[in-house]
Formats: sequence, structure tokens, C-alpha cells
Amino acid sequence: MMRSILILTISLVTLCHANNAIGQCNRMTDSIALTNFFVNTQGDIWLNKTNWLQPTRPISTWFGITTNAQGCVTSIKLSNNRLSGFLNTEIGDFKALESLNLSNNQITGGIPAVITTLTNLKTLNLDQNVLNGNIPSSIGNLTQLQELLLSQNTLSGSIPSSIGNLTQLNILSLSQNNIFGSIPNAIGNLTSLRTFYADNNRLSGSMPKGLYSLTQLSELWLNKNMIIGTIDPDIGKLTKMQKFLINDNRIGGTIPAEIGALTALVSFHASNNRFSGDFPAAITKCKSLLSLQLANNDLTGPLPIDLGALTNLSTMDISSNNLTGEIPNSISAMVNLRRIYLDTNNLVGCFPKGMKKFCTYTESQNVNANGYNFRANKDLFYGGDFAKWCSGDGVPKALIQPVTALCEGSDLKLIGSGGNTYSWSGPASFVSTIKEPQVLSIKAENFGKYFLYIEGDYTCKDTATVDVKTIGSLTTSVNSPLCEGTNIQLKSSGGISYTWSGPNNFTSVDPNPTIPNAMPSSAGTYTVVIKTADCEITRTLEVVFTKLGSVFGATSVCEGDTIKLLTQLGAGQSVEWSGPEGFKSSSPNPIVLNAKSLASGDYQAVIKDQNGCQATSTVKVEVRKPVTLILADLPVLCQNSDSIILPSRVQDIAGVWSGIGTSTDSISTFFNPSGLSGDIALNFKPAAACTSPLDKNITVSALSITGIEESPSNSDSDDNGSIRLELNGTSKNISVSYSSPKLSGALTNQNGTIIINNLPSSLYDIRAVDEAGCEDTLSVLVRYTKAFYFLPNVINAKSLTNNVFYVKGSNILSYDMTVYDRWGGVVFENQNLAVNDEAGAWRPSSDRIVSGVYVYKIVMKTLEGDKIHVASITVL
Repeated sequence: MMRSILILTISLVTLCHANNAIGQCNRMTDSIALTNFFVNTQGDIWLNKTNWLQPTRPISTWFGITTNAQGCVTSIKLSNNRLSGFLNTEIGDFKALESLNLSNNQITGGIPAVITTLTNLKTLNLDQNVLNGNIPSSIGNLTQLQELLLSQNTLSGSIPSSIGNLTQLNILSLSQNNIFGSIPNAIGNLTSLRTFYADNNRLSGSMPKGLYSLTQLSELWLNKNMIIGTIDPDIGKLTKMQKFLINDNRIGGTIPAEIGALTALVSFHASNNRFSGDFPAAITKCKSLLSLQLANNDLTGPLPIDLGALTNLSTMDISSNNLTGEIPNSISAMVNLRRIYLDTNNLVGCFPKGMKKFCTYTESQNVNANGYNFRANKDLFYGGDFAKWCSGDGVPKALIQPVTALCEGSDLKLIGSGGNTYSWSGPASFVSTIKEPQVLSIKAENFGKYFLYIEGDYTCKDTATVDVKTIGSLTTSVNSPLCEGTNIQLKSSGGISYTWSGPNNFTSVDPNPTIPNAMPSSAGTYTVVIKTADCEITRTLEVVFTKLGSVFGATSVCEGDTIKLLTQLGAGQSVEWSGPEGFKSSSPNPIVLNAKSLASGDYQAVIKDQNGCQATSTVKVEVRKPVTLILADLPVLCQNSDSIILPSRVQDIAGVWSGIGTSTDSISTFFNPSGLSGDIALNFKPAAACTSPLDKNITVSALSITGIEESPSNSDSDDNGSIRLELNGTSKNISVSYSSPKLSGALTNQNGTIIINNLPSSLYDIRAVDEAGCEDTLSVLVRYTKAFYFLPNVINAKSLTNNVFYVKGSNILSYDMTVYDRWGGVVFENQNLAVNDEAGAWRPSSDRIVSGVYVYKIVMKTLEGDKIHVASITVL
């Protein structure tokens, strides 16, 4: 009997291996692997170990464990749970595992290469542990991986080039390790990568060309390494970059102008490198920038005049370079700036007036603190003494001697003081660079405000103004613009006498002369010389004639559409519209809703201005009859059918299709039924005018079948398993068939739930087909769960092969063993032993056991419950 049990056990193990060979996960294997994982990572001291190793609790209830419908482990999330020890090879047994998160623990040792056999993994997070050794070169096998996080460990070695196989990767975090060598160019294959953290390592070499192919990259942290080379102009391709951190390296050359294409950039940290050349003016295009750090390089040239465009910037550290020129005035626009460090450069001149807002800040030597430092710029205002400038000490003050009111024709003398150099400006394009300029024979256009700009030490500037006024209160006016045939009315006041002249030899000494029935030939300049008690003043007036507006409108519309009429009017002008069927409107832009064919015809607009000027214009409108499209029914498709081409013309009218499932290339429009079901609404929008859009349904037959093991087979004859199937679809009359290496069958005209009973253990291939010929398939495993085991009755303590007492068999989760001597004393006791494993079992030779007969009790935990076996064993 024992021999038969052993043979059957071997057969079941062989079947289990066969299932694994074709990619099937194994719930029993996962259970054993979890038990070993618990032991290897010191599970007894975990912070949370709810339901772990509880025989009555399925593994899906164990803390941090998620399983699929087959009961296999898909997720292990045990971060911040005080795990220690190491990762053993059993971690590779979880064939269905998609997420492994063991971050923030105390796991030691290396990353086992077997972990790279888990080809379903999407997340691997081993952050903040004590892992050492290299990143396995076989990491490239995890082609489904989306997140790889190994930061804050003690990993060494280089980044393997096989990392380029992880084309689904979104996050790659390698920060704070001892990784050395160059970044492989294969990194450019990771076109889905959004964040790449590799700071605080010992990376060397140049940034690889492939890095600039990562157009989805939003964060790149390479700071605190030993990277050399330059920034490639291809940096401009990374338009989604938000954080670009390369400080504390050995990167040199110029910062390329293409950096300006990174308009989403928030942080650009490149301090403590070897950059040279002019300050990168293109950085001002990065309007989202919050932090700009370029300290301790060899940058030259001036700061860009539009530096103030960075209005969101809060930190600017450009200290310890060789920058020249003045601080640009635009810095006053940087309203969010809290840290301003420009010390140790070659800046010159004065601080811009707009920097007064920063006078409340404190001078600081700590670039990481809010404040400012402009020191060690010998030609900047008193060596960069910003506090002295804020107090006004040493800053020039512009002054202008007051000017009394003047007659037109008098001489104006301006007197300024307070600076080393002077610059004047004023009305009628007046400019001068002398301290006391004059305006001889001043005219009306020369009266107004004059501005004085002075410059003192360190090119500090100030300004003052003076308002130069005329004597007396003179007025002149004319009723321009005006209509043809109306009167020109000229007016003046404030003088003793008046002399007028103008077009067509016009003269008059009347202060308010009139020109009746004026024509366009009377347009032009009219001059009046006005004498007062102190002055003689000349003024001019311009006479122009009114230009009336114009009309526009659609010349052809479809019946049922809206007729839109448009008028372009000047100031003070109005319009009156009239048209077919008694249409009237005083709106500048009237409309006719739901136009009919009778609305065709001439629409007339009479335009008037406030002076009574008038003009008439006409718009001719045609209302056209609409066309209705008709199309035969589209074919019924399966969800898994190939895309079909939709007709590009309906009734010989071209148009564009839209709707769920449609896509277009340069030639045709396609409909793809994948993922759709039922009647799908499509729309054909014709290119021809007055043609109604066509709404058309296309039917997609969606058939899906799901199935699980309803119950395993556990009879001695292995014939009482069952499968539950669920059918879903838009069609009726679904036929179902199944087959396996042992039997096959068919179920027809079935809907809803199907139970297939009396099945032996096997992998069943199931196929469903609906009346449209659409099909779906799946495979369901029916397991054999009856426990089998073999126990020897004799062992030899001195033998090299038969010297250990342990349980061999299958379908046994674990077992407890107690061995007694002939007097009832316990000679061996252990729990949670693994079947077919000598580790932890009774080894009499190590316990110095004398030969004889011993009694044992074994409690086996099986899928059917606990099984107790009591018997004796002879030790030789």
C-alpha cells in the first residue's frame, strides 16, 4: 500500500511540474514559498503578521497578500513592517506576482537573480533597505516592469545595459547607493520613463545620447556624482521636464540655448560644475521656473535684460562665477523672489530702483536661507553693499529749477542738478545731454512735461520732471468730421484779435467764422493767429469729411440655417436693414433664423452717422434646399474582428466619419470593434454644403466567458471536480465546448451560468461561440487535492542516505512532529515543517539517539483539514 501511495505522489508532483512548465501558477507552491519567506525575514518580529501561517486562514487573508481567482499570489506589500534577514530563492516561486513592495525595512544581502524570473512583475520596490551587491544583469527579463525602486541601499556595481529592455518603465529610482560606471546608452529605450533618480552615487562618464530620447521624462536627478562631458543640444527634446538636477558633478562646456524649450521646468540645479561661456539667456523662456542654481561655475557675460520674465522664481543662486554687466531692471518684476545670491562675480553699476522691494530682506552667507548677497563685486555699488543703497547713502538725487508760464515764441531755459551726467526729454521729441539746455521760440507743441535723467557714481540714476505752461487760456475747435454739403464751423477764444487762413484761399478775422455748403475740396489745415495782451499765438485745426461704414454677409446659405448680415460702422454711425418677406432690423449684425427659400433676395442697408450723413449698400443672398443621405446597414462584427474600412463617400458625397472605435490615416477611416459591444453610434459628416450629417449604427457582438474551479477533485478515483462558467454577450444561442487530455464535451444553446460536474483533475480548454460566429476561450485548472504521504518504518542513524525521519508526499501544507522514547519522554519536537524537505526534521545521529523503537505523532495540515498519524519507527 505504501508503494502505491508513493507512486501516485510522484505522479502528482510530475503533473504539478508540467503545469508550471506551461506558465500556470500554483497555489500550493505559493503557500510554501510564503511560509519560507516568513521564516527568512524574521516574521515573528514583524509589526503586522495578521493571519500569517494560520491553517484555517487562506493566504488571500494574510496581511499584505493579494491573490487572483486561482488563489495564486499577485501582490506582496509589506513596506514599513520591520522585515529583516535576506531574500531567498523562494521569492522566484510566485509565478503570478505583479507587485513586490518591501520598502523601508532592514533586508540584507543581495538582490537574488531569481527575482528576474518573475516576468509578470509591474512594480519592484526595495527602497530603504540594506541590500548590497550588484543589480542583476538579468533585470532586463522583467519586460512588464513599470516601477523599479532601489534607492537608499548599499548597492554597487554598474547599471546593466539590459535595463534598456524595460520599455514599460515609468519610474527608475537608484538614488543613494554606491553605483559606479557610466549610464548605459540603452536607457534611451525607456520611452515611457517619467522619473529617473540616480543622485548620490559614484556615476561617471558623460550623459548618454539615449537619455535625450526620453521625451516623457519629467524629473532627472543626477546630482552628486562624478559625471563629465557636456549638456547636448538635444536637451530641447525633453519638453515635459520639470526637475533637472545635475549639481555637484564635473560637467562642463556651455549651457545650450535649447534649454529654453523646457517650458515646464520648475527646478534647474547645476551648481558646482565646470560650465563656461555666457549665462544661458534662453533660460528666461522657462516661465514656470521656481529654483535656478548655477553657483560655482565659470559663466561669463551679462545677465539677460529679460531676466524678470521668470516671475515665479523664488530661489536664484548664481554666485561664484565671472558674470559682468549691470543687474537688469527687469529683476523688479520677480515678485516671488526670496533668495537672491549674486555674490563673487564681476557685476558693475547700481542696483535698479525696482529692487527696493528686496530692502526688507536680510544679507546672508547661507544660500539655503531666505535673503540676499551681492558682495565681492568690486565695481557694483560700493562693492555690492545693498543695505547702503537701500538707505539712500551715496545715491544721486535729480533736481530741476522751477519754470514760470511762458508765451508761445518765448525762449525756455531748463536748469538741472544732482548728477555727473544729464539726459533731457520732452514734448515734440525734445532731447538734450547738457545740464542747462534751451528751447528757442517755444511753440504750442513745446508746452508740457520735461523729464531729467541723471547718472551719479556707479551709474546710479534718478529722474525729475517740470511742467512748462503757456500764459493765458486759449481754445480752438472745429466741427470735424462732417458730411458733404454741411457747414464748417471754426471757433476760437481767449484773445484780443484773430486772423484765420485755410484751403481755397480762405481768410477771416472773425473769431468763429463759418464756411457754408462745404465740399471735400475744403478739407485740410486751418490756421488762426491769436493776439493777447502779452503774446501772439498761432494754432492749427484739421477738417476732414465723414467716411461711412460698409456691409458684408453670406451670399449662400442652406435652408434651415441662419442668414448672418454684418455691418462695419464708424463711431456714431447707425444702420437700417430691409429685405425679403418684410424683413427689417436696426441691428448692425442682424440674423434670419431657420431661413426658407422665400428668404432669398436682396438685403439693403442704409447707413447714417450722427451728423446726418447717409449711404446705401446691398447684399444678395441665396437660400438652398438641403440633401438627405441614405446608407445601407453596416456589417455585424465580433469584438476580436479585424478593423473594417468605412465608406469614404455616401451617395457620391465625400465626408468624415467619427464615433467610438473610429481612426483615420491619410487615406481611409477605419472602425475597430475591439473592446466595444452592442449598437455603436457612428456619424458621417459630409463635406458638401446643405447636406445633413448621417447617423448610422454598427453592431458589435461581444462574447466573453469566464470560469473558475467550482470545486477540486478529491475522490480516490479523481472524478468529482467541477467547473463554474459565466457567459456574457449581446447575442443568444451561445454554444460551449470543452476539452482536456482526459475528456471533452459540448453544451449548446446555453446562456448565463453553467456548472460542469464529475470532472477528473486536468487543465480544461473551453470555447464559446455565438450565433454571429464570435468566440472566446479560456483555460480552467481542476486540481486534485487529496493528501498522500509516505512514512518509513526504519531509519539508520549511521547511514548517509536514510538517516532522517521526515514526511514525503503531496497536497500537504505543513506538518508538526513529536517523537517519544519507550518511557514516554519527548526526544524530538518541531512545527510547521515542509513536506519532502529534510530541513528541520528528526535526525537521530545529531541527537545521539540509541537504537530501538520510538513512537511518533504527526499532525499534517492539508487542504482537507488536519490529519493525525501515530505509529512507531525503528532506529538502527
